[in-house]
Amino acid sequence: MVFDTDEGTVFQIRPQHRNEEVREVIPADYGGVMVTDRARQFGTKLKELLRGSIQLWREKKHGDVADYGERVDQIEG
Repeated sequence: MVFDTDEGTVFQIRPQHRNEEVREVIPADYGGVMVTDRARQFGTKLKELLRGSIQLWREKKHGDVADYGERVDQIEG
């Protein structure tokens, strides 16, 4: 979930996006307008990217990964 204003931006990565999570960030007396794009595809792709990055880090940590540079390039791609 992303909250964006002229003053700042807040990103939340959570398994659920309910009213309770929104209220943790947005005060009850907020007088502005809120809009959502429900960008599920972005969140799904980000989660996939993070999981792949963590897996590559673990492999690197436990031994030399022959194609490490190539895989990093794919992630950064």
